[in-house]
Formats: sequence, C-alpha cells, structure tokens
Amino acid sequence: MSGPLAGIRVIDLSRGVTGPYATKLLADFGADVLKVEPPGGDPARRHGPFPGDVSDPEQSGLFLNLNTNKRSFVLDLTGPDASNTVIRLASEADVIVEDFAPGEAAANGWGWETLRAVNPALVMVSISPFGQSGPYRDYRGSELTLQAMGGPMHATGNREREPLKLAGHFASHHAGLTAALAIMFVRYRVERGGAGDHIDLAIYECQAGSRDRRVINLTIAAYTGMAPGRMNAAAPRMGAGVRPAADGYVNLMGAANRLPSLLKLIGREDLIGHPALEGPAALVADELYEEVEGSYHAYLAEKTKLQAVAEAQQLGILAGAIMTVSDVLSDPHYRQRGFWDSLDHPVAGTLDYPGRPFVMSGSPRPPLRPAPLLGEHNDEVAEQLASTPAPGVEPGAEPRPAASAPSTLPSEPLPLPLAGVRVAAITVVWAGPHVTQLLAEWGAEVIRVEPVNKIQPYSRGAETVVPKSLMKDMAERGLPGRYPDHDPGDEPWNRNASFNSHARNKKSMTCDIMSPEGREAFLRLI
Repeated sequence: MSGPLAGIRVIDLSRGVTGPYATKLLADFGADVLKVEPPGGDPARRHGPFPGDVSDPEQSGLFLNLNTNKRSFVLDLTGPDASNTVIRLASEADVIVEDFAPGEAAANGWGWETLRAVNPALVMVSISPFGQSGPYRDYRGSELTLQAMGGPMHATGNREREPLKLAGHFASHHAGLTAALAIMFVRYRVERGGAGDHIDLAIYECQAGSRDRRVINLTIAAYTGMAPGRMNAAAPRMGAGVRPAADGYVNLMGAANRLPSLLKLIGREDLIGHPALEGPAALVADELYEEVEGSYHAYLAEKTKLQAVAEAQQLGILAGAIMTVSDVLSDPHYRQRGFWDSLDHPVAGTLDYPGRPFVMSGSPRPPLRPAPLLGEHNDEVAEQLASTPAPGVEPGAEPRPAASAPSTLPSEPLPLPLAGVRVAAITVVWAGPHVTQLLAEWGAEVIRVEPVNKIQPYSRGAETVVPKSLMKDMAERGLPGRYPDHDPGDEPWNRNASFNSHARNKKSMTCDIMSPEGREAFLRLI
C-alpha cells in the first residue's frame, strides 16, 4: 500500500509540535517526509514522557508520536553552507514546512523568494506564533500565551477563579492540523496546473478563527458589544456540563430543547411542561433550579459513567463519559476499529500509538513506520544530494520552470485554491459547519441542504427563540444573547451569531431529504 499522498515530497524544517504534527499527517498517509534536524536533534526529543522518567532523545513519547513515517537528516540550518543544501532539497520537493522566526529563513539564504525561484510549484508553509507581519510578529509565544491571546482561555474555567489553559499542546496541534489542510488546498491547485504558494500560518489566528475556539463569541461581541465569559462552576448551566457519577464524571447535554428528555431520564416527568422551564435556563428561579439539579445528582450517584451515558443516549441526549488515559487505551470502540497501531522502535521497543484520524474507503493508509533515530538517513540523503544538480539560482533570479507549474511566476493574485469545487453540505452543530466554512473561504461553492419543516440541532439557533424583552433582561445580568442588538427580529434563524459565524460564503437550498421528493432533489444535486 502506497497511500493517497504517495509521490508528495515534503521537507520538514520545523521543530516541536505544530510543524511536525502537520507533516506527520502527510507522512502517515503516504507522503515522503524528510525531517531535517539540528545537530542536537529536534527539541521535542528532550520533552517527555520518558520511560521511567529518564531522559533519552530516542524515547520521547512526544517525539515518537509526532514523527512516524519520516526520515531524519541532521543539518545546522543556520550554518554557512546550509542554504545550498536546502535549495537543492527544495528544487525537487513539493512542500517545505518551516517554523523559524519571521525573516530568519531569508536571512539564512533559503527564504520563499529564493526557493520559489528554483521551484515555482513549491508549497512553503511558514509557521510562527503571530505571523510573518503585523505588530506582534517578533513576539515569542507559548501554549499558555497563545491560548490566552487567541481567546479561548477567556471562556475556560470557573468565573470566580483564574482562566484555565487546556492541557498539553492544544493550540500547537490545532495549528498543525490547519497547516496540513492548507497544504492540501494549495497542492490541489498545483496539480491542476497552477503555481505554488507561500502559506503564512499564525498559531494565534488559528485559535481566534476556529468555530470551537473563539469565533462564535467574537461574532456575539460584534452583534451585542458584550463578551461571553466563563461559567460559574458553583451553578453550572441546568442540565448541561460535567457532573460526578458513581465512578467518575459524565457530560450529558440535556439543556434547552433536550431538557424534557433529561427530566424523563432522572425520573422527574412531573416537571415536563412546567412553564418556568420553558424559557432561558438563566432565568429559572433558584428553588426550581436546585430541585432539578438535586434530582439529577441523585440519579448520577447511582450510575456508573458508562451506564448514565448509555441511558441518556437511548433518549436522544448527547452524552459522553470523561475518560481517563487507561479508559481510552482499553475502550472497546477504539479497539474494534483498529485505531491503535503497534510499532516496534529499535530503542523504545514495542508500543501502541494513536492511529489514523479518519478512514478512507478507497485509499487505505500504508502501515506505520516508527519515528527515525537522529540522523538515521544521513547517508541516504547525502547520496541523493550528490546526484542532485545544483540549481544555480540566486535570490531574485528568474525561476526555473517546473514540470507541474507555469513557466513564469504570476503577476496577478492567484485564484483561490478551491475555485471550481462544489460541495453539498448536510451538516449541523460544529464539525461539518466548520470544515465547510474553511472550504467556502478558500473558493469552494458550498451549498447547505436544509429542511424547512424541522429544526436542525444547534444549527440556525431556532430551537429556542428568546423574545427581545427577555434578551435585554439577560443582557442586563451580564448574559449576552446571540442576536444583533439583542433582537431576534422577524427571522431569528437568520440572525443567530453561531450560524452566521460559520455560514458566510455559503448558499442555502431548502430540502427535506427524508421525503421521497427531497431525496430525489438531493440526488439530482449530487
């Protein structure tokens, strides 16, 4: 098996998490990724966890996971002759990923202008905390500062306490995923005969621009002038959020339109239809709130987390258990789907690794290879370089034509990479709307297929339409709504910040695909 990205040649000059995660995704699906490491190795080799907490550059759990299916070549990229080596590698590559400080690549002699002169089809990604331009471009960033400045920490944690950083390298992994997606967009254009491109990726902007990180609250702020903040852990949203079960924690999303199902689950059918529970949860009287929550906690106290989840899902309630690391490793669903890959590393031994993030029916992923030893492929790459003719192009010189790209660099802005792609979207809530938002922003024609005879969950925000008078009352209590000027208007489904934040650049087609006529219309669209 060669994999769907077989034939794509990637030079990875990045370190740490963001760039290596992007290139891991490419490598695991078949791309040939050469990881260029400094003489001491990628700094990720010095990050744990390590077996027995004994530091070993060949046994870093972080490095081993992020660098599967790659080759390792040692080169000091700041050295006097490094630019000639990078230019040679770039002349035969499809993609280069780097994460040096803005301007440093050019100062070292292998910046974008130099590399595209020898290879107009090249896709180059420059990853930095704040981008290649702007007033913050020379600032350094960390997971803590990027999650804070990008916005999500404003909403994470207890309102009465400090903001909380999400665990691990969340912002870095998120940005790496975005970088891999951007590479695929531009490669699609190159393979249709277009030119390469320089992708300027700021981790900060990935945080601020994601539907699941900040963009909905930014739209709410634009609509209302108010910024939603952190919840009060002492009084969580009624029917939603993390609660203790008999053996751990669960999150049952039984609020809003799912509250009747939650009341049935916890044995409080007597409260179904209670007029005080028909409006916003924030306006429910304290006594009634405590009555519902008391019954809810009593129910969970007698259930294991998996029992509670199973019973909630039987009633159509979104539900999930809070899984420990050992829970995840032994989870039967992961095991049945073959998610874990067992790899034998020459130093670290045999370990289970997290597997593919998606399955393709027609393009199986090739078997995983363990992360390389430091400099494991030095001789192989030296032999390759010896047989690669020197491009002989200085910065600013005319480009050498590439087989898969135009012979001249474009004088006008390039077309958006997904121009001409048509997407039919039957998606709700988060994931589907966000991915189709990205496709639409980069040129695809995205057509939302929506029913008018039923409410789609968490899509246009029409499950509960709050009158303007109540919206203003909530705003005075510091709880911003999702409508411009707190007014749902005559068409609240067209004024909701959650929907409008992801549906820009899209079209809408009304169609009930559950009916025979709707299915026929949808299949004609396909």
